[in-house]
Amino acid sequence: MREKDARVNADVPWAMAGPSGADATVRHYSHDAWNSISATIKLPSRGAVMGALAPILTPSESGERRSFLVAYPVVSQSKADRQSGNAEWAADLAEGMNEKLGRKTRAKQRDEAYKARGLDAKLARGNALTRPYAVCTVTVPKTLRITEFGRRLDASVRRAGFAPLRLDLAQDTGFAASTIPLGTSLTRSGDA
Repeated sequence: MREKDARVNADVPWAMAGPSGADATVRHYSHDAWNSISATIKLPSRGAVMGALAPILTPSESGERRSFLVAYPVVSQSKADRQSGNAEWAADLAEGMNEKLGRKTRAKQRDEAYKARGLDAKLARGNALTRPYAVCTVTVPKTLRITEFGRRLDASVRRAGFAPLRLDLAQDTGFAASTIPLGTSLTRSGDA
């Protein structure tokens, strides 16, 4: 336009320059000719069978790409000690209350108390406490409606027996963590 009209200012100051194709949506991440949506899954403490993840890993339509990351961030020693101490204290309190009331301690309560005391012993031996989670991402070309694929991803996570946790405002981090093998995760080093 500057070549045709001298009044057009073709010099944009760097302070005012910005991305030419940024999307303001919070539910997906746009990159090149692709859109991606990510969701996190809190993994159960007893673990999950690999076959249970099949609905999450299977694309629902041609052109769709899915990626999956399982992260095991280590909880800091002070937080792990505090969590272990609280669990052991709660187990002792429950046993004491049952004895005082004359109730029999149930097998599940005994197992939980044993697990709490075992965790304290493991931490004392130098083991670490982790809080595992998973990130699943679906990527489709920009020509397809990403919101529909986001709904399908959430439905497949529910079909697998998990609850999807949305990553609004952190879709770029979820995409990078689940697709780029750099050893990254969603946790910050100060939060560990």
